[in-house]
This record gives sequence, C-alpha cells and structure tokens, in this order.
Amino acid sequence: MTSVDMLHEDVGKADEIDKTPESPVNVRGEVINVQSPYLIRALAEDILNGYPEIIYEPSRLEFRAPFQPFLHRWGDLLKFMKRDDLDETTKAHMTILYEILECELLDTVRVFKQHILNRDITFDHAWMIFQPGCIVVSSSKSRLAAFELERAEYEENLLGKILRLYCECLDWHGGQYCRRILNIDLFEFEGTREIKTLEAFPIELSDDKEQIKSRLVKQGQDFESLIHEQYRAYSGPALMWDHNGRKQEIQVSGRIIIDPKSFDQFSPYCSGRWKWMSSRDYDMLIVSRATQAAMKKLRLNVEGGPTIILSSFHHMICSSTVRGYSIKLKMWLEFYVSNVTETSQSSGAIENVPFSEGMENLISSFVRARPETERGLWTPNQIEHIDMSIHILGHETLTT
Repeated sequence: MTSVDMLHEDVGKADEIDKTPESPVNVRGEVINVQSPYLIRALAEDILNGYPEIIYEPSRLEFRAPFQPFLHRWGDLLKFMKRDDLDETTKAHMTILYEILECELLDTVRVFKQHILNRDITFDHAWMIFQPGCIVVSSSKSRLAAFELERAEYEENLLGKILRLYCECLDWHGGQYCRRILNIDLFEFEGTREIKTLEAFPIELSDDKEQIKSRLVKQGQDFESLIHEQYRAYSGPALMWDHNGRKQEIQVSGRIIIDPKSFDQFSPYCSGRWKWMSSRDYDMLIVSRATQAAMKKLRLNVEGGPTIILSSFHHMICSSTVRGYSIKLKMWLEFYVSNVTETSQSSGAIENVPFSEGMENLISSFVRARPETERGLWTPNQIEHIDMSIHILGHETLTT
C-alpha cells in the first residue's frame, strides 16, 4: 500500500478532496490531478516554469508517481508558498497541494537529502539528482565539458539498463550559434557510487564548483574566439570517425585550419544533431539594449562575425571541441579547444631551405605578392589552397 492509498483511508482533508468534484486537487491511486486554475497558473508560470514534457490544460494538470517535477522543484514550491503577494484562494489551494505532496514525497525527499549529504547515489535513485535545466559536467582524461540537461530517462539497450541524459551544448553551425544535441549514458551499477565518479554529474554537486565554473567560462571564451575560419597550431588528441561513424581519438600535431562551415560542407562525417536557440537563450544573451549597443561599438566589424554576446551561462555550456582540418594528416577532425594554440612563424624558415642562388628572393616575391598571404588567411576557400603550388616556366635555368 502506497502512502497515497493510506491517505485515502484517512478522514482528513485529502479524503474530502478526493470526494469533492470541484476540489482543487484530486488524488486517484498514484495519480494527482490538479484542477484549480489558480494552482495551474502558479505551477506553469512559476514553480514548474520551463520543466519539460508537462502539458498544461486550462482545467486539468496530471502528475504520476514518483512525481519527479515536484521533487526537483521542491525548493521552488516552498519558496512560492512563503510569498506575501499570494491571494487567499491561491494560498489555500497551495496548502492543500503541499499536504498531499508532503505525504507522498516524504520518504523520497528524505532519501534525496541523504544522498546529497553523503555525495553518493544508487542507480535507481540517480534520476533524483538530474533536474532538467541543470548544468551537468563530464570530465574525461582531464578534458572538461559541460552541457545543459534537457531530461533524464531510464532505458535499456544491448548493454543493459541505462540512465540516458539528453543534453545540449552551444556550438557554431550554419553561420550562427545553435544548440548541439547529444546523449550521455550512465550504465547500471550495484550499490552506491560517489556522485563525482559518474560519467556526468550536476555541477552544483561538485566540491569545487566555483573553480570548475571558472574553467568552463574561460574555455567558452576560447571557443567563442574560434568560431570562424583561421589557422592555428595544435598538439594533442583529436577526434576522428571510424567506418561505423563512431568517434575515436588520434594524436595530432602541427598546423590546423579551424573552419566549421567548410567542415559541414565538405566533410563526409555528420557534425551532429542541431536545434535553433530558444527565446530564453536570447533573453539571457543580451542584458539590455543599452549594453548591446555599447558592446557593438567595441566589436570589430568582421563580416559574418557574431552579432550577439554570450552570457557566462552560455560560455559554460559551449562545446569543448571545434571542427576543422589537419593540414599534415589531410583529415577532417574535431579538435579540443584546450589544445589549440597560436601559430608561430620561424624567422629562419627560408634560410634553412637549400635554395639555389637567387631562388630564395624569387619565391619570396611570389608568396608575398598573393593578397591572401598578406592578410594571413585564405578566406575564399582554404581547402582548395592547401596543396597549391607555384608553377614557373622558363627557357633557361632560374639562376641565370
């Protein structure tokens, strides 16, 4: 017998609510039906605002056990009830809903608080710590990445039972910022595990969350500077795709071309699944019209450059990789932002090449005569120029 069933046997408020056709909250088995328009408005506009997969109807709102939205927003519910500006009807209906939820969620809230206190979790309770909209952190081989969680669901695949985290990060696609969709799977485990040892975990449950946030913001700022085509130096692991389309790491060193646009055009590999940024994103991006206007004056007038300013939240969830081309390997790859550095020119490069007499000055003249060389970047189509050579025809040897 569940706590809700026990609630029906009492002769208190909950029993009266269940029998009253026009009651604000109706309890049936393991289902709670919210029927009060005052409660529906409070849940939609405040307490559960932005929570995914909740269908709001004017006269009815249904929740099923284990009532995940209320556990995840329990603090918001308590905060809402303490407001001084609530009308008497809303306050009375909220009290009824709270008493029902407190009875049903009493044990769940206790278990959740115990897990948070101990910083550990069981697989069956893992859903409790993953609230939609939170930032989850994934750290592998000292490479840090963060994502915004859309939802978490228990599923099964060929490897067994998993908790799948449906996540999004901010990336550059089609000449603008977009949301890149990806999944992180937490595989079933026995007993308890430290939360920080999971494949991904909420950043708010990290012992050094402020330090992690600072690292993520810095990484996001670096990503923001790498969204357009440019030459960079690289050293470290990068991501390629095998014949099954699965990502795997290879070691890369040397110069690379960062060019997400050309990657999407010419690469045989899929860059991922995408969705447009929401209105909530744009509300967070621009602090005010005055701030936007002031920042535009400070920005360089780069054709195709960003016209929006990323917030610290969006910096944290920026992609940890950028797409481009390895000149040395002649491969399309994804490069980790943390391994990208500025290119350095060798002052003695020409002198160290064994040119014949007079050849050095001639080649230097041809190279410097090219307008794209003067700008330092091949903007029309970098990939077409990778293997470009200079052909010289003459009747005699070049040294005469």
